[in-house]
Amino acid sequence: MLYFSVSIVLINMKLQIPKNLPQFSDSASLFISSGEYESHFYLAHQGILEELESFKMPPREEARKKQRSIAASRGKDPGVVSRRKAYIEDLKKKFQARVGYTIHGLMDEYQFRSIYLFAPEPVAKRIVNGLEPSEEEKIKIKFFGEYTKLHPLKMIRMFWEKIGILISASIAPPTSLEIKKIIDRRIIRHPAIQKIKGT
Repeated sequence: MLYFSVSIVLINMKLQIPKNLPQFSDSASLFISSGEYESHFYLAHQGILEELESFKMPPREEARKKQRSIAASRGKDPGVVSRRKAYIEDLKKKFQARVGYTIHGLMDEYQFRSIYLFAPEPVAKRIVNGLEPSEEEKIKIKFFGEYTKLHPLKMIRMFWEKIGILISASIAPPTSLEIKKIIDRRIIRHPAIQKIKGT
């Protein structure tokens, strides 16, 4: 029997985006930071960054004990190792489904025109695979790495630094320096920045 739990927290935390960072004045953007068992969803619009939803799906204590027992017996019983692998894969699928369901709901409610995804590469791939084509095309930049503990405003700063790289590389014309034009003209969908690995 597999054990897992879902911890969902609806949050009304709002942060003022510093004036030297994009204010997302013309349209709302969705920032997502996700790990293997934890995800956070943020709305960036009109100079405000608001956490819309956050949830975790960690193994319960019974499952953690089971995993420790399995780990101790690793190499002794191939069947035990196989069951552990099946457990982990099942939990990841359930988590991916929950993330996809949340994205669907937020897209319907807020009609985001752009999504920025911060997650380890394997997690990001699972999330993208669970999206509708119309949702996937709204992902403008993917940052690969573990960012669930990162302060949300630092994600905005990371995003803006990458925009600066594009401008410096002349991917974006100088006349597009206005924040709203950079976001709304979709010039940041250049394939060169679709895969940005974190440190």
